[in-house]
Amino acid sequence: MQSERVRKENAWLEIEAGMRVEMKNRLVRTLGSPQMPAAEAVAPVIARIAQIELPKQQWPELINGLLQNISGQNEPSLKVYSLKTLGYICEDIQTETLQSDVILTAIVQGMKKETQNVDIIVAACDAFYNCLKFIEKNFENENERKVIMSTLLDTASINHVKIQTTSLMCLVEIAHLYYEHLDPFMENIFLLTMQGIKGGNPEVACQAIEFWSTICDEEYEILAEEDETSDRYLKLIEKALKHLIPPLLECYKQRDYDDDDDDSLNVPIAASRCVSSIATIARDAIVDLVLPDIQACIKQDDWKQRDSATLLFADILDGPSERVMLPLILDIIPILFSQLNHESVHLKDTTCWTLAKICLLFPEIVQDAERLKLFLQVIHGHLQDAPEVANHCCFAIHNIAEAFHADTNEETSLLTQYYLFLIERLLACAYRMDGNEIGLRASSFEAIAAIIQFGAKDTHESGLKILPHLIDKLNETFSMQVLNNDDKEIQIEFQGYLCTILSHITGKVGHQILPFSEKMLELYLNIFKFHANGDRASIHEDVLMALGSVVCAIEEKFQPYLPHFLPYIQRAMTCTQESSLIKNCVGLITDLAGVLRKDFAQYCPDIIQLLLTNLKGEELDRNVKPLIISCFGDIANAIGSHFNNYLMITSQVLCAAASSSRQDIDDEAYQEFLEALRVSVFDAYTGIIQGLRQDGAGELFLPHAQYMIDFIDFLVDERAKFPDYDDNARWESLLNGMIGVIGDLAEVENANVKVLLDRPCVLRVLRETQGHESEKLRKLGEWGNRVVSQALSR
Repeated sequence: MQSERVRKENAWLEIEAGMRVEMKNRLVRTLGSPQMPAAEAVAPVIARIAQIELPKQQWPELINGLLQNISGQNEPSLKVYSLKTLGYICEDIQTETLQSDVILTAIVQGMKKETQNVDIIVAACDAFYNCLKFIEKNFENENERKVIMSTLLDTASINHVKIQTTSLMCLVEIAHLYYEHLDPFMENIFLLTMQGIKGGNPEVACQAIEFWSTICDEEYEILAEEDETSDRYLKLIEKALKHLIPPLLECYKQRDYDDDDDDSLNVPIAASRCVSSIATIARDAIVDLVLPDIQACIKQDDWKQRDSATLLFADILDGPSERVMLPLILDIIPILFSQLNHESVHLKDTTCWTLAKICLLFPEIVQDAERLKLFLQVIHGHLQDAPEVANHCCFAIHNIAEAFHADTNEETSLLTQYYLFLIERLLACAYRMDGNEIGLRASSFEAIAAIIQFGAKDTHESGLKILPHLIDKLNETFSMQVLNNDDKEIQIEFQGYLCTILSHITGKVGHQILPFSEKMLELYLNIFKFHANGDRASIHEDVLMALGSVVCAIEEKFQPYLPHFLPYIQRAMTCTQESSLIKNCVGLITDLAGVLRKDFAQYCPDIIQLLLTNLKGEELDRNVKPLIISCFGDIANAIGSHFNNYLMITSQVLCAAASSSRQDIDDEAYQEFLEALRVSVFDAYTGIIQGLRQDGAGELFLPHAQYMIDFIDFLVDERAKFPDYDDNARWESLLNGMIGVIGDLAEVENANVKVLLDRPCVLRVLRETQGHESEKLRKLGEWGNRVVSQALSR
């Protein structure tokens, strides 16, 4: 099935050529219209048509016509809208389609000071921004790079807000795309950005700050891949650090507490995010630059100064070493606790956020019994505070629970004694009348989920104690007053979160859920029925996960309930545009097959047909398809020889998947998909062979085994062509799959197996595991060698 975009493009191209020419000519003429709204409207339309036709070598005169409009003695408005059109075209078109040199020359010409027309300069800067991604070869040329940067920096110095803003936007994008070329221009860039930060205009200041945030992103990425000795690492933050921090700290003090929208243009918030990014690069070096400011302000009578200091402390937490930060954190904790008694909601909000970050980044702080007790005493007391304060308290409790993740399989942990107490307080928070504000309800339930998830073994009994109350709460959602869409959304929200919590408890207590399972399943079924006619993918996902937990807990005892749920599972499987929902369906099918085993065979005709339909459909996210292919193996493993009914069609699917995975496409995301596809093919083969063999019917697979061996041969040859391929994790996954199917095939007692295994590729795969650093892979290889040797000697 074609995408909607391709369908529309084809519809345009199917219009008679002469009619298209006439429409295009009229559109281009309108660029010169004295009616500015008309010219403004046609620019993106012309660009969209150009993006369709230029790659097909149609409308070749357009670009030259636009360039003539820009460079000729024309009205300023024509130049402006021609530049805008050019910018729109460059925004979404293949690089090789355009002649970047002539376009760049015209745009840079329009950016120059000498143009003396603000609208033209701004339009040229916007167009320049859009074409930056395809002028890489120009940036590689030193002389051209100097001309481009000189013009841009010259333009950025013009004393006009819109020109400065758009120029700085271009610098931000250059920092992202061409970081490696910035060093010679940094002195001028530094002066420009400092003027922008200090100049008083929020639009300019935010872009100037964003430039340095982008530099941080680039340097962080380099340091994550290499180290400080890398030639790619220009140390731009390190060089500017001492001069960059002071003006950013001044920005913190500009916060407008009467109009403090995190999503609005806001210089203090931009500075806060930038300092946080700088801390990850500068690490310990940032502490001495900000600590005097924190210490000077955090004890002031003016709560606004204390708030700024608290936020600044939170912003640097993710940078310096534990050696440096831990003493500072221990010193500031009493001050933070005292600030929670202040009347200012802003100060309490920032303080709770800071405490939550401390718990997240330095979990050892709350892994001490006395400090844990103190933290929880202070924080839980503010769960009924203003929504923003309570929201960050929930985040803090979530992080405290996660600090004990290593104790999940231990008999007990320090968190156990607070288990029921915290869940009760968080449930009360979730049911606040203002719980829908700023995500408070979601944060409350997420904190509850974390407490359950990271609880030690001795919390299981407490989980069972609170289970009836949670079941009652879920039951109450069906009688909630629903008068409008908002009420409906709140009902769905509660049902979804409660299903998630019940799922977590079920996963923890396992078969002990049995006495409660009938009521839980009744409620889950009611939710499916309740929303059967609506587009409620999210609630269906939550119920499917909860259902899967019960299936795994009560195992074969679930079978009487399956006929009631099956129609809703099948209906969910048809929602191919909801990839997450399909994933959950596939996961549930795998669970059902695993617990019902051969009894699952009776449900397979419809389920396998739905899986095949999803696999062939183009609407479904491709990354779900490997899960579906693996699911065939899970079903085959469960139902054994009954899978023979589907063996032919499944083998065809596996051959097609293996064949399509042989593509060589230079796209990292697509390569990951192809690797997942390959692994899923071997997962499926393994399940099929093992399922048939356990019923003594392994020979049924042999007519389909040749293609599997040929696929292994292809993969081994491909590996030999690229011996330096450095993604060992992917290759190990494939090795694991290949050895698994080779060994399983070797254990099929049939004379024809010897012919299939007597291939050089089989020997090469088995040799790959000898002396391998992975013990698991070595042992698998030893087993493979043994069973293959036995098969070849039979």
